[in-house]
Amino acid sequence: MIDYLALAAGAAALMAVVLLVGRRPPVPLRSLLGDRPAASRPSSRPVSTAIGAVGDLMAAAGKLIRRLARLAPDPAADRRVGVAVLLGVSGSFIHPLVGAGLAGIPAVARFVRENRERQRARAALVEDVPDLVDLFRVAAGGGFTVHQAVDAVASVVADPFSTALRDLQRRVSVGERLSDALAVLGAMGDPVRPLVSALVSAERDGASLTVPLQRASDQARELRRRQAEEAARRVPVKLLFPLVLCVLPAFALLAVVPLLAGTLRSFAL
Repeated sequence: MIDYLALAAGAAALMAVVLLVGRRPPVPLRSLLGDRPAASRPSSRPVSTAIGAVGDLMAAAGKLIRRLARLAPDPAADRRVGVAVLLGVSGSFIHPLVGAGLAGIPAVARFVRENRERQRARAALVEDVPDLVDLFRVAAGGGFTVHQAVDAVASVVADPFSTALRDLQRRVSVGERLSDALAVLGAMGDPVRPLVSALVSAERDGASLTVPLQRASDQARELRRRQAEEAARRVPVKLLFPLVLCVLPAFALLAVVPLLAGTLRSFAL
């Protein structure tokens, strides 16, 4: 017999989770079912067609719920809310807490993806900052001022430094002081702060860039070395799972099991 009180409690918990998921701002990440362009989906395959139909249905349900909650239109958020509704309603037939837990899966998955993307972006930043500092050191060694060094480096670096330096040039071109516009570069994170401090001090005080840039280069390389050491220390932990799941069972199957079988056969004789 269906417990209507349990279903009502599960629906209330589901709505709380849905509103929490739907109010978060969108990020350019793939949703739970994947947000690939329509042209890349093989519509001729029945499985892909069925998945697309389910995704559209969940997006429509999420759009309706978000519209009732008076939230701004957002296709990605609509899909997430639709997934939460589907999981929550399915789990509520088992238990309200199960429904609430399943409804929170999209939010947890999105948080994990965002955290992983932030870690990867920071690791890439730490890896590339020493090269950026070296470019400024070459420009300073050629007698360039801070303005000239920024213009020269902006033309040869890649993203994300290229975008930040071009934004810096745009702000300087409209009248902002270079020492203030350098905050755009500093906003990229702590790995860039020593370089920004060296450029700001040279711009404000007219000091030489050689010594501050050398200090910034040493700090950036030390940070990159520590990151490499941390990655190396994580390798044994990552190897633990294939070792336990693959190597040890194979060893037991090839070495221990024949030995036990031979022992049992000798006892039987």
